Amino acid sequence: MTDVITVALLIASAMPVPPLRTYFPPQTATYACRFGDQVRYVPLVDDNILASFAKVLNIAEEQRLSTSRADGTVIIRFTWLRTFHAPIIVRLTVPKVGKGQVKVVRFSGLGGYDVGVVRNRMHRTVVRDEALATLAKADPALLVPAHPSCGPPGMDGARWLIERSDGTRYHLAERWSPREGAVRDVGVALLQLAGLHDEELY
Repeated sequence: MTDVITVALLIASAMPVPPLRTYFPPQTATYACRFGDQVRYVPLVDDNILASFAKVLNIAEEQRLSTSRADGTVIIRFTWLRTFHAPIIVRLTVPKVGKGQVKVVRFSGLGGYDVGVVRNRMHRTVVRDEALATLAKADPALLVPAHPSCGPPGMDGARWLIERSDGTRYHLAERWSPREGAVRDVGVALLQLAGLHDEELY
């Protein structure tokens, strides 16, 4: 029996970590939804939604931002899943001293269907003042994980995810086709930093 248990433990430890937990810590916040006379508590950020982001981050071989660092670097990442357009990831890295670095990953598929594979990667260096201005828009106090919603967001649109890592603190905020607010402001600012001025916003 001991040998069987040992083998089982070895197999379990060798199993790969799912992309969801590779990129996102468990979300424990809930809110109450009323359905007739019943109240149901649902997650503020659904794991199925985060899994869709984790999938593209994993394909792009992006780094996990919720891991602690001690180098003073701040990282902001925008993952954009539009139903009828290619998924895009924009990541801004701002070191303690020096210019910011923007990296862009564009996929070959569609965000609402098969995301495809990485089609191209781009890299830009941005002056520190521009980088810091974008960091200011991504104020952690404004990055509320999600707006409570007791129904589906809609059939066609886009999921926007903003992540911010200060080394010891990690914040995320997810929205469905935001028309205003911090998530939209940060996402648009990152697109502009990346030189993506002609993308259809929705």
